[in-house]
Order: sequence, then structure tokens, then C-alpha cells
Amino acid sequence: MNTRTAVYHIWRGPDLLYIGASYNPWLRYGAHTSTKDWAKTATRMDIEWYETREEALRAERLAIAAEQPPCNLLDILSDIAEKAKGRAAPLADWLAKSNMSQVEFAEMTGIHFTAVSRILDNKRKPTKEKAELIERLTGGAVPVERWGFKTPKSQSPALANRVRELTAGCKTVKEIAATVGLSYATIQTVMRRNDIKPYRKPSESEMRLRELAAKGLTTGEAAKVLQVHGSSVSASAKRFGIKFKDGRKNTQASKLARAKTAARVERIRNLAQRGYTVTQAANEIGITQPEVSRLKSEFGIAFRAKGKRPMPQEARQ
Repeated sequence: MNTRTAVYHIWRGPDLLYIGASYNPWLRYGAHTSTKDWAKTATRMDIEWYETREEALRAERLAIAAEQPPCNLLDILSDIAEKAKGRAAPLADWLAKSNMSQVEFAEMTGIHFTAVSRILDNKRKPTKEKAELIERLTGGAVPVERWGFKTPKSQSPALANRVRELTAGCKTVKEIAATVGLSYATIQTVMRRNDIKPYRKPSESEMRLRELAAKGLTTGEAAKVLQVHGSSVSASAKRFGIKFKDGRKNTQASKLARAKTAARVERIRNLAQRGYTVTQAANEIGITQPEVSRLKSEFGIAFRAKGKRPMPQEARQ
């Protein structure tokens, strides 16, 4: 099939009247002259051919938007008001009140202006996607239902707001479904579509874990309090989104403390081998005598007794 299409400009002297697209522009011009008064006064028609209809329609649309031919814009105010009948009445009324032309509306919605004209003449209806766009652009003045489409309850903005409000009030999905008189599945769909996180009443075990986490306990410490295995506490905390204190920090501190103690024990052992008493070792290191005595007993360090002479220098080496 030949899709070669023309874009034609109709003039009255130097004034542009109309821009259109057609497979047969001369036949179309004849149709204009039989129905439009402005066509009967035309003096010239310029024609430009395109290899495909898509290219022609795109060029036609751009030309109308750029050149604003007056006879393409006859749908402003009075012409739109005449079309305010049937299911297109709310749209025609909104366009008239907004002082918006058919071309401007076509540009805004992405619907070809000839399709917009047919919609206003009640000869066709927009797709559901475009109907939803029109509802948003008109602020609800032209609802989707006007074109015969039914909006699922799960897509109702009012229902979504109600579900969000009840969820914020600590209502579970089941409680919300009972409150609004809809099924559990419908409420779940509303939440999923509107990214609403359902409220869940915490169990006693969860509340206990949150209490322990709030006290600053680690997972291991909480496990000891609850007398369960640490892996059980970790799994439950992950499931409930509870964060316990990082026990690795305590482990690191313990490692540092053990390293410090080991160095101190080694120093005390060296002093003992050199013949120091407990008191002398404490004074030398700068710690208390009871601390040296504790380390002596814990690590089996042998000090010389008070009153005994220190070992010969050779023995200490």
C-alpha cells in the first residue's frame, strides 16, 4: 500500500488559513470547500510530499504548532462550546474555560489534533492511558469514568490516602480491610501500588529484643539474658530489623587489654628474675602492690622473699 502523504498549506492571498495532511490533498480541499466557509475564499494551496504517513503527520503537527493557522484553531471557545455534548462535554467545557486550543491540548497530551477533534465530536474516545493523563491534567474535571473506563478501587487516590492514614494510626492490613469494607487482597494491592509499608503488631519476643537492644546490649549479651543461642538472637534481630550494639568493638577492646596485660606480666617476670621484690617491682612499673601480687599469683611469678639478698649478678643474667 502506498503511504506517500502530502502536507498542504491553504492560503488566502498572503494569509495562511489552514494546514492539513492527506493522501489526496486535492480531494481533501474539495471536502473543505463543501463544509467550511473559509475554504471558499482560499486562493492558493502549497503541497509538500512525504514518503510515509508518519513523517507527514509529524511535519503537519510541527507546522501547526509553529505557524498557528487560524482555521486550525476554530475549536477555541465558541466551537468547543458547540461540541459540549455527550461524553466529551466535560473536556469541551474545560478547554473553553481554559481558553485552550485543540492544537495546544494535542501538544500537551501527545494526542494527534485530528484525534482530539474526533474525541470532542464524540466519534472516538481516548485510550485508558490517555484518559488517565487527561484526568490528571484537568485536575479531575474530566474523570476517567467519563469515557466508560472503570477505575479499580485499588487505584483510587482517595483510598490510598485513607489506607496511608490508617496505617500511620497503627492499623494492621486486616484491621484496615475491616474498616473500609474491602478485601484483604485489595488493601495489599493498594499498599503495594503506593509504596505503603504495612503496620505489624510486634510479638512479645520482638518487644523483649527491642528492649534489650535499647539498653545497649550486644547480641551475645542479649542471648545470655534470654538464655538462648546467639544465632537465634541474630536471626530474630535481622527479621525484625533490630540493631544490637556491635560486639566487635568490645572484642577489640578486650584484645587490647589482654595485650597490655601480657606486656605487663612479661615486665614483672623480668624484674622478678633480676631479684626484685613485689614492692620494688610495683614501684618500678608504677602500679599498686596488690596488682603485682594478683598477677604474680595468676601467672605463677616467683619473687624473692623480703630480707633475702638478691641473686648474684651472674645468676640474674
